[in-house]
Amino acid sequence: MKYKVILLSFLSGILFWACEDSINSVGTGILPDEDKIGVYTDTIYLEASTVKLDSIYAKTIYGMVGEFYDPTYGSLKSSYLCQFYAPSKHVFPDSVINNAIDSVVLRIAYYSYLGDSLAPMEVSVYPVTKALDKHYYTNMSPSDYCDMSRVWGRQGYTARDLNVSDSANIANYYLKKLYVRLPDSIGRKLYNEWRKPAPNAFGSLSDFVKFFPGVYVAPTYGIGNILYVEGTYIDVYFNYLATAEDSQGNDSTYVASGASTFNVTKEIIQLNSYQSSNDEKLLRPSEDKAYVKTPAGIFTKITIPIPDIVEKMGKKKFTNAKLSLSVFGKDEWEYAIGYPQKVLLINSDSIVTFFEKRQVADNRTSYTTIFSGTSGTVSSPAYTYNFGNISAVIQNAISEKPDKNLELLIIPVSTQTSGSTDYSTSHYLYPSGITFKKGREHLKLSIVATDMDVEQLK
Repeated sequence: MKYKVILLSFLSGILFWACEDSINSVGTGILPDEDKIGVYTDTIYLEASTVKLDSIYAKTIYGMVGEFYDPTYGSLKSSYLCQFYAPSKHVFPDSVINNAIDSVVLRIAYYSYLGDSLAPMEVSVYPVTKALDKHYYTNMSPSDYCDMSRVWGRQGYTARDLNVSDSANIANYYLKKLYVRLPDSIGRKLYNEWRKPAPNAFGSLSDFVKFFPGVYVAPTYGIGNILYVEGTYIDVYFNYLATAEDSQGNDSTYVASGASTFNVTKEIIQLNSYQSSNDEKLLRPSEDKAYVKTPAGIFTKITIPIPDIVEKMGKKKFTNAKLSLSVFGKDEWEYAIGYPQKVLLINSDSIVTFFEKRQVADNRTSYTTIFSGTSGTVSSPAYTYNFGNISAVIQNAISEKPDKNLELLIIPVSTQTSGSTDYSTSHYLYPSGITFKKGREHLKLSIVATDMDVEQLK
């Protein structure tokens, strides 16, 4: 490995350049030793591979349901278990006629979806029979919490609402709804418990979720689309006596229809399950490609050869190491999954703490960047993820573990921001994929280091 040495003199302001094999041959003897600073440049070649984590941290009140197949990234099947929140007051009116429940419906609301909007699909709803744990990792098994032999309801559907115009279906502001009829006995159970004198299950959230543990929503037919669920609700319908004032100022009683709604909120638990198939192709060693697939837990691992750097450059102060990764273009088919907008570069040992505590990238041990397709030509655009200067994480690795390669994972993320500042990070949980380019021309770092303390250069 060749590197250049730059000799700087603060007294003379003159730069002297030399190659490694002729470092003392350019008149450096005229400078006092105390005025010389060695600045070293080099190119470091990296390795990349595709890895799959056992699970990812997926705490969210938003779910996905459905199944979708992509020719490049394989299939993804998504389902979720959820509890429901009930207010302690005004759940039902006091005047339900004959204390009778008319019907019960599970309402799944969504703005958007991935895949073929007209593909025939079916969703099924099962009862949760065991209290949900606060285990938000995706390696949980829904069958551990549900009675899969009992189906509370099934409903066929298409992602597109055929009762409205095409423009309304396309518009993201149009909230579409999928309704699944549930047994009336569920509504009667909830209503009868509410009518009991205190204490009853409506006295506290913990008592309510013990009384009614929730539902499991899963796709049971069709491989065509995935719905991005914004909200899940149970609506209990009934008739009741209502009072209104007539034109003469007298009270008039009439029969009205009403509904009590139990919804999923951040106060309760939702567990998300993602089943990724056909991953063997992605995980197979490749000379020119490394993959990312979400929310399947498939990520690209970048390996930086720290021992080689130390052997050839010593434990110098690294001031610049720019990392930019090139990406293959998307497949040219109608429903190809897209690139994640933002990705995180992080040490593989730090993932658990980072996501459980919803930390943000500090540009020292972790970095984020956004997808860019602006470079290159119109006919041949260059898609990249440019992380900028990652010298801090290399410096830290040299200081702490100089004899061990540095392994960094590239993970798609979502961030919550206030103004222009991120304050929380979570895994990106929507279907997406990246195919990174491998090879020496695509996996390299141009690094700059000095043998003087970085503070002295300021």
